[in-house]
Amino acid sequence: MNSADQNQIGNCTLLTSQADFAGYIQKINATTNFTLPLLEACQSNICNALWGNGNADISGIGMIVGYMFESALSLLLAIGFAIQQAQRPELLPKIITGHANVLKKAHKIFFDCAVFFAASIQIACVVVLVRRDFGISANGLGGFTTQITWAIAVLSMLPLIYPHVALDTKLMVSKKSGYRLFLFCGCWVLFFYTFISQMIGSFAPTQIGQGNGDGGITIITDEEWNKLTTLCLTGVESLTSREEKLLSAFGAAGSLVVATYGLTRLVWYIYFNTHVEHAKKIYKGIPAFLGIRKLRPIPLVLTWILLFLTLVVPQFWGVLRLRGIQRALADATKNIYVDNQWTFGQVVAVMIFAPVVTEVGHSLLKDEGELPSPIGGSQGKKKTRVSEIVEEGSDLWKGDGAGKNNGEK
Repeated sequence: MNSADQNQIGNCTLLTSQADFAGYIQKINATTNFTLPLLEACQSNICNALWGNGNADISGIGMIVGYMFESALSLLLAIGFAIQQAQRPELLPKIITGHANVLKKAHKIFFDCAVFFAASIQIACVVVLVRRDFGISANGLGGFTTQITWAIAVLSMLPLIYPHVALDTKLMVSKKSGYRLFLFCGCWVLFFYTFISQMIGSFAPTQIGQGNGDGGITIITDEEWNKLTTLCLTGVESLTSREEKLLSAFGAAGSLVVATYGLTRLVWYIYFNTHVEHAKKIYKGIPAFLGIRKLRPIPLVLTWILLFLTLVVPQFWGVLRLRGIQRALADATKNIYVDNQWTFGQVVAVMIFAPVVTEVGHSLLKDEGELPSPIGGSQGKKKTRVSEIVEEGSDLWKGDGAGKNNGEK
């Protein structure tokens, strides 16, 4: 290896990571002068820094499964509640209509698991995006990884909305209503930074092109940018312009739903606790305002299910599509794609929702018959039914096919 080759390898190491886009483009220009042979020599470093080849903490296989579990469980709970509120429960299996309190318990356990899962995701998103947006470091957060980060921030928040509404719909807020709102608003405040970052990143003017930098300066010309995309994305089926717009539009819509819900619930909670009587009148006047006799849960839940699917499915498609692009990019540039490796964090992301399944299964077993005592014998001849468990009340849980719920002690 001659001295020129050694110097080139040393220069390429300067392009391993970026702090901010403009500064990194300047480093590429100083190192390669955008000449093709020098760009090809540093292909792996440049492509990884600009577009990213995966980040297991954000889009690892276990994390993706965790996001899917969260969304699937939230959807199943909403469907279960709609079925449980059926007009003619005698036509449905008893296992669906006869366990109102089990379903309610599932909502509570799911919310407790999902809210802390979402909080950890929001904290991680804020940390990496702040480092990127303020030019501290964008190492491991290329363009594709940033898009995935925006998407998973929305995907971890949307499943929280339905159980939060379902558990706190009673006008006289329950004992844990404030606690749940505090947890949700904590996630919402963290999410708000990601929301702003996404809006700026998706809809702000591009810095690519003659005179498109701050103050009219030129950061990189279209010709130079085309050289970089040809270098990195040749043979890679990248997002089309239509796919980019689709992902941005549904991401923005999901973010607006989360931001609007969080702000509305917070304002209503403050107003209710400061103007109780007037808040009650407003609440009771909602059906008349909508031109109906009373608010029925089934139409509201079915509307949310359709909205939820409309917002979540495109986001999951986008995340999986971007992961595929990152894998193809890693293969093309001889980088290692780490997002399909199961690590400790990947397993934790999946197991965080295990309490929902185990607790519901245990409750169903108690409801169907006797459970053996851990110290021998049985718990008694009388069956212990979940309907005998004292739970906090909520108007929504009193459907046409469900019995009255017990009050919270």
